[in-house]
Formats: sequence, structure tokens, C-alpha cells
Amino acid sequence: MRTNGNSTIQAGRDQLDAFWSWWKSELVGMAPAFMRRKPHSAENLLLALFNDDAVTFFQRVADHWQELGRARIDSSRLEIGGYLSGARNQKHTTIARLPGASILRRQVTLPLTAESQLRQIISYQLDSLSPYPPEQVYFATQILERKHTEKKLVVELYLVPKEEVDRLVQKMRSWELVPDYVDFVDHEELAEPVANFLPSPLAPVKQQGTFSSLNKLLLAVNTLLAVVLLTTIFINKANTEAELKTRVETAKLKADAAIRLRDRVEKLQAESSYLQDMKKQRPPVLELIDELSGILPDRTWLERAVYQKNEISMSGISSKASVLISEIERSPLFHNAAFEASVVQDDRSGGERFQIRADISGVDKSAE
Repeated sequence: MRTNGNSTIQAGRDQLDAFWSWWKSELVGMAPAFMRRKPHSAENLLLALFNDDAVTFFQRVADHWQELGRARIDSSRLEIGGYLSGARNQKHTTIARLPGASILRRQVTLPLTAESQLRQIISYQLDSLSPYPPEQVYFATQILERKHTEKKLVVELYLVPKEEVDRLVQKMRSWELVPDYVDFVDHEELAEPVANFLPSPLAPVKQQGTFSSLNKLLLAVNTLLAVVLLTTIFINKANTEAELKTRVETAKLKADAAIRLRDRVEKLQAESSYLQDMKKQRPPVLELIDELSGILPDRTWLERAVYQKNEISMSGISSKASVLISEIERSPLFHNAAFEASVVQDDRSGGERFQIRADISGVDKSAE
């Protein structure tokens, strides 16, 4: 169903194209002669007519043709320039015209709908239409007849060897001329161009002369300005990098000072915490002395007490040295109390001399 619909649409388009071509041709036929003049009639034309080893230049301004001169094909640019000195200052369409004898002709009948893409369709069939390989020829076309009832298009196909056109174009470019058309003589030498063998517009020729020095000067000035601009950019970039480097160095110094200050603070905090921890882990000496003063019985005197690590060693004289161990063990600050030496009688005071060692409770041994 979809294929049938597409075929119907394409058939309608073909009929519409055929009607438009017929209607346009009928309108052109009914128009007055002055309106049917080809677009080139309003242009200034510069014609180079080639014949054997000579070339003749003609110029047309409005409807008036004027012969500019005749020269040999091997003439120099300066010689040709002498003939074209007046024409160069005017805007014109340039035509290079070949002899008609160098052109091959052939009539081709195509569907009427092929007119919109005529050149492309001919190029696809060129290998069967040309006696030469397609890559060795240029071609041009002219519509001779539109048969609307038969939906046919009669086309005149013109063929010319590619090397001949290229040689002609190269010769004109050496004269600082760029042809807009390359056609041939059919019946009238000064006829309007009806065909063009150039497949695409040519690039303009590089001009030489008084403007070259100015162009070189402008190029030198532009180069100098570019160098100045790049130098300014590099200098600004170097200054910016130097300023950023100074800022980075300053920030780095400040960061190093801040890191050293932070390490100092952390060290002081660690030392302070250590002292505080030690203070918490070890009961103060005054607390131990106060505790001993409260638990030791009367008539007991301490002569010496050594507080070291997690223990305390004490010596002195007591009237009841035998009960000292039990009294010390009753305190929550001491445990594992024991005599370090035998209790002996002190004749001078009448008491008993003792030496006791005891562990101090509340001390974290793993912290030692």
C-alpha cells in the first residue's frame, strides 16, 4: 500500500513538472522579442576567439561589438595586455571560444522530467554517449525541443577533449584572464554563449603589478602588528605568572608558619594532657601523707618516705609496729603492704624500728 502511494505521488510530481516546463516555454514564445533576449545581452562581454595558432579579441558594450586586436597564441602577457588595456578597467564576462570543428555533437532524447537535473543525468550516461573515456572530456548541453505530448526532451550534447580546454584555460590565465565561459563557434562568431564546457567557476588569477608592493607592505605591517600583539600578550602573561608566583610563595610561607604553630600547639596540648593524665593517675604526695597521718596509730613517727612510680617505701619508729601493716591495708590508697626488713627494737626511743613498702591504688601500670 505504501509503495503504491509513493508511486502515485511521484507520478503527480512528474506531471506537475511537465506542465510547468510546457507553460514556461509557451510564455517565452509569446513574449516580445526584446523580452526574450538572453541575460548576456545586458552584459559587457570580452570574447577571445581562438582559431588555429591565432586569437582575436572582441569587446561588447551594450549591443555594440568592437574588435580589440589579433595576436598569436604564443604571445606574451605584455603583448596581450596592449590589446586589452582599455577592457581591463571594465567589468565584463570573459568568453573563450573554440573552433566549431573541434566539437563532437550528439542528440540525446531523455524523459521530460530530466530537465531539472540534466547535467547530472548526462554525466551518469557519459561513458555510453562519448567515444572518449568520461574523465578525458568536458561536455555541455543545449535543449533543442520539449515534446510535452510524448514527455520527451531533445538535447544537443557537445563534447570536447579535456586537454584542449585545459590548455586554452591555462593560456588565458597566463594572460591574467579567467574565462567565465568556454564555448565554440556554431554559425556566428559573435553569437551569445549557449554552452559552457567549464564544470565549475574558475578561481581568480593572482594579479601582479603595482599592487604587489602594497600587498607586501600591508603584509609586513600586519606581521609586525601581530608580533607586537603576541609580545604584549606574552609580557602580560609573564607579569601575571610572576605575580601569581609571588602570591603562591607568600601563601606557602604563611601556610608553613601556620603548620609550625599548629604542631607547637599540638605538642603543648599533648604535654599538658600528659601531665594532667599523670596527675589523675597518681595521687598527690600531700594526699598520701595526709592519708598516712590519719591511719598510722599514735606514737608512730615517720623518718623517711619515698614515693616512686606506683609504690611508696617508708621507715620510722612505732610503739606498735606489728599493727602497721593491717592499718595501712585498711586505707583505699594502699594495698600489698609488707615489711621490707625485720622489726628491731630501738633502745634509744624504746619503740620498734620498721621499714614498710606498699603499692599505691589508682595507678595505671600500663601508663608507666
